[in-house]
Amino acid sequence: ENDVDYVLSDFVVKESDNIGNYSSGSSAMTKANELIKNTPINLSVINQMLIDDLGIKTTEDLAQISASIDTDPTGYSLDQIRIRGFRNVFTYYNGFRRNLPRDSYNIFRIDIIKGSNSLIFGQASPGGSVNASPLIANFRDDAGSIVLGFGNKGYNRKVLNYNKILTDKLAVRYMMADHSQGYEHAFKKYDLFTNTLSVNYRPNNTSSYLLHYERVNSTFNFP
Repeated sequence: ENDVDYVLSDFVVKESDNIGNYSSGSSAMTKANELIKNTPINLSVINQMLIDDLGIKTTEDLAQISASIDTDPTGYSLDQIRIRGFRNVFTYYNGFRRNLPRDSYNIFRIDIIKGSNSLIFGQASPGGSVNASPLIANFRDDAGSIVLGFGNKGYNRKVLNYNKILTDKLAVRYMMADHSQGYEHAFKKYDLFTNTLSVNYRPNNTSSYLLHYERVNSTFNFP
């Protein structure tokens, strides 16, 4: 037997290609993109990858992953929570107050701000607040996905998401969610059908106009 020496070519390991659920920046604190470590406020970011991995669908689902959030036992919606013991009767969607039922099918990330936020969103909330960033049309590529979910107690979920680039300046994204489920109580159930159209018009490389059209039809029965 002859000994053979193999010489491997040089290679470099880089961190730039790593994929994970960590987000380093946010615009929820100052309305401008800023590193979270440089902001003097307690902020947690739930990005799209973590939303999918943990199966987060409603605001109440955040109580499963954040130690400071709890569901409101006297609230008759899926969006009312308590942050650090203080009731948070509404949440924000892209910085605007939202009373419509929400679902994660059209959400890109969720920022959980703990502590007083009167200077950030314009209305004081002693415990903190939650802001969800919408999933918008982009110019990366044409891509789509279909997600089907089935479970006990009548759990049935269908989600459609498709992004289409029409021209160099115009892109559209259509999203749809059809969700229904039952609970331990025989007379408690939740049905939701909602769809969203996102239009992104980019006249140049420094500006863009976004159109968000959303229709929500939901029924929530409480015993």
